[in-house]
Amino acid sequence: MRKIAFKLKKHLPNILMTLLLLGFAVAAVMLYPRTTLTMALPISWLDENQQIKYKQSSLFKLQEHVQSRGIEMNFVSTGDEKVARSNLEFITDHPEVDLVLQLNTGAELPKEISSRFRSLGSVTVAPIFFFTKTRAGKKITKLRDLKGKKIIFYSTPEGNEKPVFTPGGAKPSNFSSDHILEKIFSLAGVTAENSTLINTWPEGVRYEEDWDVHITFGTPSLTNKSKAMREALDAGKVDFLQLEDVDAIAKRIPVLKVKSLPASSVNMTQGIPATEIRYLTYTASLVVPKKLDSSLVLVLAEGAQKIYSAQTLTTDKDELPTFSRTEFLEPSPIAAEFYERGSQFLNNFLIEHMSATFAIYLAKMAFIFIPLLSVLVPVLHFSPRIYNFYIRHKTTHWYAELQFIEDHYLECTSQERSAMVRRLDEIDNILRKTKLPFFHTHYVQEIFRTRRHLDFVRKKVTEINQSQ
Repeated sequence: MRKIAFKLKKHLPNILMTLLLLGFAVAAVMLYPRTTLTMALPISWLDENQQIKYKQSSLFKLQEHVQSRGIEMNFVSTGDEKVARSNLEFITDHPEVDLVLQLNTGAELPKEISSRFRSLGSVTVAPIFFFTKTRAGKKITKLRDLKGKKIIFYSTPEGNEKPVFTPGGAKPSNFSSDHILEKIFSLAGVTAENSTLINTWPEGVRYEEDWDVHITFGTPSLTNKSKAMREALDAGKVDFLQLEDVDAIAKRIPVLKVKSLPASSVNMTQGIPATEIRYLTYTASLVVPKKLDSSLVLVLAEGAQKIYSAQTLTTDKDELPTFSRTEFLEPSPIAAEFYERGSQFLNNFLIEHMSATFAIYLAKMAFIFIPLLSVLVPVLHFSPRIYNFYIRHKTTHWYAELQFIEDHYLECTSQERSAMVRRLDEIDNILRKTKLPFFHTHYVQEIFRTRRHLDFVRKKVTEINQSQ
């Protein structure tokens, strides 16, 4: 055991240095950021190869931006319209998903979700429009007038056997647009008993059906389930319904905000709408896991600001992305700082000259090693003195014991003198076996000085023994 302890002690500096370098290497490997992202989207957005169908969409542009930074962005489907639940519910059950676009419904989130996810800010503003058949909605001027009417809309089952707002239907999910629709119905006093609620899923809403009011989340488009309604709108068969109390609705449902749609902005040729329309809107945010690598968060925030800050039909330039009062998840600190101050100088410089992942990696390493160097520099400065003291102490601490023997030998009993003589032999044996690292050979002279002192004390003790 003594031999093992001696060898361990002899090679301790080399062992510590090796462990330190190994620790740095492990940290460097573990800190290297991921280079892939996975986003979950409804199946209607993806083709058979799990790629985005709509090449002009903002999400496709976000994918292009991410890939330009050296990061691969993949997609997974949340399922078809019958089984697909909200994106936030999907990402909660699928830890491999890094990013979703989630509606801000104003729902109170369970701690399990609020503690695991962060928002990169609201990036889209979606409208809620009310429509009536031409000249048929003159008696509907306020939200309360919806009570008793035939209200038609499109809502997917979201995994339920019976869609919401149907007899025996499921309760609306807190994370889907159905939650907002439920609040609107509640505020209007509309129930399945006093009004006719018509959910046309899986078919789109058609003009030919018997209805008084159509509520849609989003602008009618020729590329989705609202195609028939958009054609009827362009043909003048359907009008925008302007509710007089939209401001009161927004105050009662804080997640909603009132915006204005300019005249002729939907169809300039047909002059649709004929006048300015004040309508309700809600937002959707990019959501990521709290543990997502900071480099990926930074790249996504950069892309969000670049893509979603453009002017659209429903937003002004630089209005988005933002952390608004409708956010129901805490903001990502990295994204919030980026939107406020932009990228740090080091990140800007590195990203311009290399991939974002490697640039952020170097920034991370600098963040760790610069403080470490501030500690190591003074340590390295004083370490020679400390080591010199250690080397000298290996020999000079024997002087105190030799001095004690020299000063007290005459006063001791014969038994104590014998013990002192044996102790001198032990010290001499230790000094003979003492080894120092090869680069400290100049300290060997300290051993010889100590041994000369020991020989002097032994000679003196011998002379005392002979004289007595």
